[in-house]
Amino acid sequence: MNGKRIAAGLSLLFALSGACLAAPGTIRFQGSIVEPGCQSRVGTHGTFELYQCPAQSRAMGIEANTIAPTANVVAVGQSSVNVKLLADSGREGRYFDQQYVLVDDAGSPVRSGSYLITLSIP
Repeated sequence: MNGKRIAAGLSLLFALSGACLAAPGTIRFQGSIVEPGCQSRVGTHGTFELYQCPAQSRAMGIEANTIAPTANVVAVGQSSVNVKLLADSGREGRYFDQQYVLVDDAGSPVRSGSYLITLSIP
C-alpha cells in the first residue's frame, strides 16, 4: 500500500510541477506591429493628396526631386521644387488626410515636369 501512495504522490508532484514552473514565466514578443501607410492620389492643378494616414505618421518628411530625362535642355536660373501643404483634416482621430502642391522658389505652382515624391515616415 505504501508503494501505491508513494507512486501516486510522485505522479501528482510531477503533474503539478509543470504548471508551477510555467506560472512565473515571461511572455516575449519579437518583431513589430506595422500599420499600413498612407494612400495617395494625384489631384488637379499639380496637387497630390495623402489620405487615411495613421496618426503616428504625422511627423513625416516629404521631399520632391526632379526626374530628368537622359537628354534635356536646362534653362538658366532653373529653380528648385518645394512641397507646400494646402489642406489638413486636423489632428483629431486615428487617421488624417492632407493635400499638397509642388511650388517653385517664388511660391508659384509647378505645372510641368516629372517629379519623384519621397515620404519619410518615422
